[in-house]
Amino acid sequence: MAHRGASNLAPENSIPAFQLAKGSYGAETDIWLTKDKQWVVSHDGTIDRMTNGHGAIKDLTLAQIKQYHIDSGVNVGKYQSLTLPTLKEYLTEMSNNNLRPIIEIKQPASQMSDGDVQNLIAAVKNAGLYNNSTIISLQCEALKHVYALDKKISLELLWDSASDPVQLSEKLNELGPKAGLDINGKKLTSQTIQALRQQGRRLNVWTISPSEFPYYIGLGVDEITTDANSFSLN
Repeated sequence: MAHRGASNLAPENSIPAFQLAKGSYGAETDIWLTKDKQWVVSHDGTIDRMTNGHGAIKDLTLAQIKQYHIDSGVNVGKYQSLTLPTLKEYLTEMSNNNLRPIIEIKQPASQMSDGDVQNLIAAVKNAGLYNNSTIISLQCEALKHVYALDKKISLELLWDSASDPVQLSEKLNELGPKAGLDINGKKLTSQTIQALRQQGRRLNVWTISPSEFPYYIGLGVDEITTDANSFSLN
């Protein structure tokens, strides 16, 4: 899966980056809510690093954000008038290019209403990707909010700590019997792999370089998130 799209070929989390990820299994992205409660794609909670604008996404309307252009990132000079995509625009590219959307909720869980979560789920459904998508987050509370409103959509808990299988099992149990784990590859242990397999849960590792692919494939992981330019495992 392409981390923030093909971010080594085009500015991260931009439409060209998602288009250039074609050929991978999916493309990971990050989402925040604007001041007027629109889901927008950005790794950061501000627009400062990636655009010629300034400010926190939560303090700007979508119309305000769309006034600014992406002026940072790989090969940014090749592209004119790029703006931060909306969730809908990202999902359109996923559908057009036969990619699985991997959507990371960055918005603090305490700042999401039922309506915000329902709008996220509805966007995925409207794109025809409900059965071919995954919602991820470092915030277990955010995923619990999604699970409370929809018991069927695919969820994966992001994890960037020592992989204590008991602690992870407890967290994943709060997200239902099908929730998977999306873990920093360096924190993965054989005990965690065994525990997940016993529970029938999916396992994704991030962010992995091509030279490491054979090792993690050998461990039996289901998904690999990478910054690589090429997404072939051959």
